[in-house]
Amino acid sequence: MFLTLGQHDDARMCVAIALTAARMGGTVANHTKVVSLLKEKTAEGDERVAGARVQDTQTGKTHQAEK
Repeated sequence: MFLTLGQHDDARMCVAIALTAARMGGTVANHTKVVSLLKEKTAEGDERVAGARVQDTQTGKTHQAEK
């Protein structure tokens, strides 16, 4: 899973990025915030981030985003 954060003023560029992400299997969301990180153990015993629990700030519903 790759998490990319960005901010841009050009609406056309934002739409193009969102459409590309969706075409490549990504989920596109707006008005969301990360509530918690989902972690998993690696073979070496370390923890790594494997996803996030996100909340829709308009409806209050939570969703799980993971690889």
